[in-house]
Amino acid sequence: MQEKDQGALSRTAINVRNGGGMQGRLIDRLNTHLRARPRTVVAIIIILLTATFLLDMWVPLGIVVWVGYVVPILFAFWLSPASILLVTLTSALLIVLGLAWSPPGMPVSFAVANRVLGLGLIGIACLFLVHRQASESMLEASERRLEATLDNALDAVIGADAEGRIIRWNPRAKQLFGWESEEVMGRTLTETIIPPNYRERHEEGLRRFRETGQGTILKRRIEMTSRSRHGSEFPVELTVIPLNVSGTVEFIAFLRDISERKQAQEERDQWSQTLERRVSERTEALRSVNEKLQEVDKVRSAFVAIASHEIRTPLTSTLGYVENMLDGVTGSLNERQAQYLRQVKENTTRLTRLINELLDLSLIEAGRLQLHKTNVLVDELIRDVLKTLQPLAQDKSIRLVSDSNAAMPSLKVDRDKIYQAVLNIAQNAIKFTPNGGTVSIDSDSVGEAVRIRVRDTGPGLSEEEIPKVFDKFYTGTGVPGRNEGIGLGLAIAKSLVELHEGSISVRSRPGEGSTFCITLPPNCA
Repeated sequence: MQEKDQGALSRTAINVRNGGGMQGRLIDRLNTHLRARPRTVVAIIIILLTATFLLDMWVPLGIVVWVGYVVPILFAFWLSPASILLVTLTSALLIVLGLAWSPPGMPVSFAVANRVLGLGLIGIACLFLVHRQASESMLEASERRLEATLDNALDAVIGADAEGRIIRWNPRAKQLFGWESEEVMGRTLTETIIPPNYRERHEEGLRRFRETGQGTILKRRIEMTSRSRHGSEFPVELTVIPLNVSGTVEFIAFLRDISERKQAQEERDQWSQTLERRVSERTEALRSVNEKLQEVDKVRSAFVAIASHEIRTPLTSTLGYVENMLDGVTGSLNERQAQYLRQVKENTTRLTRLINELLDLSLIEAGRLQLHKTNVLVDELIRDVLKTLQPLAQDKSIRLVSDSNAAMPSLKVDRDKIYQAVLNIAQNAIKFTPNGGTVSIDSDSVGEAVRIRVRDTGPGLSEEEIPKVFDKFYTGTGVPGRNEGIGLGLAIAKSLVELHEGSISVRSRPGEGSTFCITLPPNCA
């Protein structure tokens, strides 16, 4: 908006000097022919003067009449409009008198030629009259428009000549700098609004312009520091436009106080720096905390691995002794002794399974679990899982169903890891399915990928539980069987599937059972 205002003001100032608008251009053409080409105008006038002289010399008192109306017309070039009008009327009267004094018997053509030539000279005078009146009228109107525009401008508008002396000072400049118009007219910019630190540079710029006609700040919008009458300095936005007025160079400067904008920018920069500093501090703190957490995680994983190994070894030995005693290696047992040993075996097996899960989890989180991929038939893997789970399902009278497709393509996976993932999901399904229910495992193709689904007829999951079901140590509440184990089976299954760049998901509704889906790419790269 500021650039548009300044452009409009500068164009108005230029039009004032040139007459303004379409009328100004017409006057310019007349001025070009009548004044810019004086030789042509003088030649026409000399021809007309000579012709009228030759005609009037044969008329009584013709020379006197000729001199009487020609000389004033020639002076019309330098007379006022009122004087031109008077000269025109006088010349017309003298022509009429010249015709009246024509001797009897003078040919009509001679009188008409005399009249035409005289009226031609009068036409020149009238043309100058129209030209000057129109020019002065439009110039005055343009001057008034310019003054009104500058006086109501939102920017301070200051005019100066090539020496830097002030020749224009609008009301906004008075408000901005505190100087009255009468006080600054004729004084230089250096001694009024230029701060001491910039005065030498300003004077050097004026000298360079007077010598070369070039300026570094002309027709550009720049920011600089200005000075008020009371000596206070403040930032302004400045645009300087040079004008060539009748061969004399003048400058129009548009200035706008940008103190509030600069202050807002400084505050924004300060807030930005503060924010960057705080972000940097928080980032460093988070990095430090993350490093500590990683160290703690490494220590925890190492502890779990070592503890699991140290605990699993005696458990395996204990389980072997118990099985030997149940097999009668140490002699016959009564029913009560055998019952106690079976309970010890069951608890030892359960504890061994929990230790194995902790050990697997520590290896996965530490990134030390290696995959040994081979071509695996999906239907064979599902049959092995069902065979392993058959005793567990029989204890709860749960029916195991398989709908595996024997024509499914083979997968290149780590068989033990995928077997364990499917086994963990199926064990979880059996654990939560009530007695007499059904658990099914099937497979199908999804594009080039293979999908393995485990369905159960258990109590299902709520919407709040579904996002948590694969979290470590999540066992759920309120459903029988959920407090068995430590909640690592599904978390380990998810990690093993993702190691093969597969995905695992669950669909479930309360009272409708659950369906877990494992999707594996064909090569599991």
